[in-house]
Amino acid sequence: MTSIYHSLDSMIEMIEPEQRKVIKQILEDNRDLFSVASGSSSNHQTWPGGYIDHVTECMNLAIQFYITLNACRELDFSLGEALVVMFLHDIEKPWRYRLDGSGKLETIPGMQGKPERAENRNTTIARYRLVLNARQLNAMQYVEGELDDYAPKRRMMWPLGAFCHLCDVWSARGWPNSPAAYSDTWPGAKRITDIQPSKVICSDCGSYADKRFRETRVGPVEYQVCQNSECHYSQE
Repeated sequence: MTSIYHSLDSMIEMIEPEQRKVIKQILEDNRDLFSVASGSSSNHQTWPGGYIDHVTECMNLAIQFYITLNACRELDFSLGEALVVMFLHDIEKPWRYRLDGSGKLETIPGMQGKPERAENRNTTIARYRLVLNARQLNAMQYVEGELDDYAPKRRMMWPLGAFCHLCDVWSARGWPNSPAAYSDTWPGAKRITDIQPSKVICSDCGSYADKRFRETRVGPVEYQVCQNSECHYSQE
């Protein structure tokens, strides 16, 4: 049975009231930026708007994994706690990248390392006075894995952290190109709304291409998808 794909706003409503209020404010203040930021520079959800698509994917995965796992053995954290972490886990990324002279994404100096990224996340959370509990703080610290903190005789990552790591990894490595721009097989799943494409001549190879636009709150972002599979612009 296929489950519904929830919108970002509807999933925020599943968060406990005190944290929900702050999450709503973060989204309201930054929705325009979030809607055009890429999910990463090269590895997952790399298109304009990929950042918010990755967050939405992670939160939807959290719902699916939570229902399944909690039905087997009761989890010691709530779905709402997990949704908060998934909303925040990459909160620094919209400010991490910029376009270089050739139009490609590059990392802004001072935002390359994980310590700098973590500091930026913590600064954003503190600015909005969002209070996270101990489980959420641990999950935020280890959502990308224990890495250098791994200890052979101590579990650094708690269950909520392991759960959020699972969601993030599956979106970034299991389904790095999802949601699909068109006709995603998960009912309701879609990227930031796409307008119907029109046919153009590819600016790179001269073949036919689809000119597409991704509609955002700051206006449409134009891009092309070439029908020539060997062309640089053949990928979404």
